[in-house]
Amino acid sequence: MPHVQIDKWNIWYDEYGSGSLPVLLIPGAIGTAKSDYYEQLDGDDILDEDKFTIIAVDPPGCGRSRPPVRKYGSNLYDIDAQCLYQLMTHLGYESFAVIGWSDGATAALWMACKYPKAITKMVISSVVAYPDTKVLSALKAMGSVDKWPKQRLDNYLRSYTSKEELQKLWDKYLMFYEHIKTYFASDTNESVYKFINFPVLILRGDKDNITSMSHSEYVLNRIKSAVMYRLPNGGHDLHQRYSPMFKTTVEDFLVNNVLPKGCQQDMVPITCDFDCITSGNAG
Repeated sequence: MPHVQIDKWNIWYDEYGSGSLPVLLIPGAIGTAKSDYYEQLDGDDILDEDKFTIIAVDPPGCGRSRPPVRKYGSNLYDIDAQCLYQLMTHLGYESFAVIGWSDGATAALWMACKYPKAITKMVISSVVAYPDTKVLSALKAMGSVDKWPKQRLDNYLRSYTSKEELQKLWDKYLMFYEHIKTYFASDTNESVYKFINFPVLILRGDKDNITSMSHSEYVLNRIKSAVMYRLPNGGHDLHQRYSPMFKTTVEDFLVNNVLPKGCQQDMVPITCDFDCITSGNAG
């Protein structure tokens, strides 16, 4: 079975395709490859398996990468970055592209800061770039998995055995985010964003009810090689709801260096509630 032991973590991955471009797929909070990227891996809009070799992971402590269960603290994303980088090098990939969604986009950013020479390109969607009380309020509104939309719940139950198991894992994540400013009092990556030189595509849905525009703009302002593409009707799960667009956009960007029309490259002033961060261009 496709497990790799990295430190104390037993990391599960699925491999799709046989193309020349290796791509690491990172899911969101408590998510897995099967729950978060079904459309891209097994659905109607699978990414081109003749062009890509896709490594779709269950992050440390999630899904089939258990036991142990995911542990939350100040080293959470550092562990993600280190484990996933070591997984890719173990599989023989010294350089690769990364796709991350939501909490997985946060992990992707940590990878980019920690291993900038290993990543060739990066696509992040619905990124959570800094601790945010508005994000916490939105997450709490989703506190009971019984209130999740049926499609979302069904997606997660591809990877977990019951709603009760899923609820326990979700409660642990909500507890972590409720105290996230205790773990991350400042942006420890602030000084290293400037070393990211590879192309970065930020996908932002204007109807995202979890993360505000300031999160995407925060990344845009700090990574000089980043561009942002906005979907006026896109929500937090834009890669799922608009999977044909996501497929075309990602393939054009990763394979042909083609950006979607209307990408934003300009720096813009932003505000956020992360007290230790200065708005605007961080240099």
